[in-house]
Amino acid sequence: MKPSGNDRFNPNFLKGWYFQYSRGEKRGLAILVLLILFLFVLPGLWKMLKPLPELTIALSDGSAVEAAASATSAKPDSQELPIRSLAPPHPFDPNLASADELTSMGFSRKTVRNILRYREKGGVFRRKEDVLRIWGIDTQLVTNLFPYIKVQIQTAAESSNVTPGHSSRNHDPALWEPLDVNLADSFALLRLTGIGSKLAARIVAYREKLGGFHSLSQLKEVYGMNVETINALCEKNRWHIGKGVFRKIQLNRADAAGLKHPYISKIQAMALEAYRSQHGPFRDSSALRAVLSFSSRECTRLLPYLDYGH
Repeated sequence: MKPSGNDRFNPNFLKGWYFQYSRGEKRGLAILVLLILFLFVLPGLWKMLKPLPELTIALSDGSAVEAAASATSAKPDSQELPIRSLAPPHPFDPNLASADELTSMGFSRKTVRNILRYREKGGVFRRKEDVLRIWGIDTQLVTNLFPYIKVQIQTAAESSNVTPGHSSRNHDPALWEPLDVNLADSFALLRLTGIGSKLAARIVAYREKLGGFHSLSQLKEVYGMNVETINALCEKNRWHIGKGVFRKIQLNRADAAGLKHPYISKIQAMALEAYRSQHGPFRDSSALRAVLSFSSRECTRLLPYLDYGH
């Protein structure tokens, strides 16, 4: 129905136009309208719900600032990653510097691990040029740090020469008194040339398992300790045994579990217990040698740790 020229809007026109279609056509027309609306409205809703990406804003000085362009507030400080800044170059000894200090001087984490591993195995930097021998070292960085590398081979004669920037404890004359390896803690052992943090911890742990060292040669049994370091520290009178064995094995009273020791295996502990139950308590080392599971060498190194008390 066509509206007359005098009627700008005639409701009867829409009514007649709509009812001229069948029920099925009306349903299809309604679905088509909904689809059109859906296609036009969906992109707008998606843009409203989708979080905005991070923006990188270039500054005039060539640096860049990353900002999260979102409607919410910025991330809290607890979620921000800490930024490690390099410390100004200062004198340091590669034989004593900690991992954090080496990192702050510009060495990569991998290089720092290699330096610490070298020290733990008994390696010593005797000249500043020795640092260049570390695997993967940044040659240019070491060259730039040459004026700050102060290698101190710790001797009694050198203890009076304090290098600026070093802690006075490293040059304390009392430091050069022989160190009792059966009393020293891991911190005291760190003062010895060639002993790193991990090696010092291993020495203390093994000493506790043994019940004390009775000979400096036993330090060869500590993982990571080499003969060169032991001999060098012995020649310079840096350490000694002191008290010696401080905890012995109660051979005639302990059961197999109580006989646990680095020098006694589980099978040997069972053999000792069985021999004692059959032949009575051990009285001296001659009876111990009768236990076939022990060799002559094993008996010799075990004797200082045995107590024959009843």
